Amino acid sequence: MSLYMQSVDQITPADLDELLKDSAVENVRLEFKSQDVSKDEALKKLTSFANTFGGYMIIGAEANADGRLVGLPGVDPVSGFKQRMVAWGYGGASPPLQLFVSDPISSPQDATRVCYVIYVPESEETPHFINDRKGVYIRTDEFSQRFEPQLATYEEIQHLANRRAITVARRESQVTPPNLVLSVCPKFPSKALMPHAEIPKLLNSCRVAWRSTGFPKWSEPITQHESTIILEASGLANSLLEINIWGLLFYAYDILDKTPRWPGQTEEISGIHLYSLVGHILVSLEHAKSMYDRMGFDGSLLVRTKLDRIRGISLLSSDGHNWLMENPASPLDDSVEFDMVTTSTILKTQRDELAADIARILMFALNRADVAANDDAIKKLLAAGYKFNYWQ
Repeated sequence: MSLYMQSVDQITPADLDELLKDSAVENVRLEFKSQDVSKDEALKKLTSFANTFGGYMIIGAEANADGRLVGLPGVDPVSGFKQRMVAWGYGGASPPLQLFVSDPISSPQDATRVCYVIYVPESEETPHFINDRKGVYIRTDEFSQRFEPQLATYEEIQHLANRRAITVARRESQVTPPNLVLSVCPKFPSKALMPHAEIPKLLNSCRVAWRSTGFPKWSEPITQHESTIILEASGLANSLLEINIWGLLFYAYDILDKTPRWPGQTEEISGIHLYSLVGHILVSLEHAKSMYDRMGFDGSLLVRTKLDRIRGISLLSSDGHNWLMENPASPLDDSVEFDMVTTSTILKTQRDELAADIARILMFALNRADVAANDDAIKKLLAAGYKFNYWQ
């Protein structure tokens, strides 16, 4: 299996031997070191990865002058290697580096020696400076035929900061005009969960029952770098579903709507229907549950919920006789966003409890504590969400 497709904790001697058989060459995301590294050298290499495109450093791997892997002699086992590297990343750079370090991996060439793999993801907090040193390091082959950490110029530092800002802005632009966003992703996305080519197939085979049409609504998937998108995922013009190779599931909907006050009447009122809100949360979690089950993912998850454009918006609910009631909305905040940490097991076995926790926080943020004040009230809200989804 490709080094880039799995967690460092899952890398085996066979995976390293595959790199050797393929005559892997150092590149912008890969570095070989035949010996253990000093703190200064490690921080140069690892901050340059974080500041550029992320990457892997393999200790115990020997490369020739052209950067081509020629052997895996390994090194003597180092006591506390993982803890030492993590400590260097946290205390040796500003902002701190997020590092993922493997356990000792037996050398394919010498069973008495080991290799270590260190992975650092591309950072959104760039540029990372090495503490007590001047300058920022990036990955470049500008000064030699091999990729090396080099001091960045002022213009390059500006480019790093601007690139991350543009990336974040582009991602954030996906949540408008949709005003409800729910994203689910592995808490530590250290490996790709599937090849990109498999994502459209997975999406086509993984649809859940929803409002007599299914979710996501059938649409030709659109592929982008490392991700696939389905537009109008819920049937609404301003809705989308995105999944990427790292296991991020991104659901976005515009649930601000106009609806008749009474069935058959022409008088319309606009606002957020609470039952629609809960129904969309439920179907998103149900779909995420199915996707992770098919991906074979088992681990910690980060669930992020964001609701925009809520200041002064009417919150609609039924009076039990199909008459829509308008209720006070948030008079101050125009947006609420929060994260929750859970696991794939909880998502699979306690989906409704997770939806209830999300709904409870949203109801208080929306100035509707009355519908989330106790367990009975939350159960009624979830039941209304079930009804909206046409679920039993």
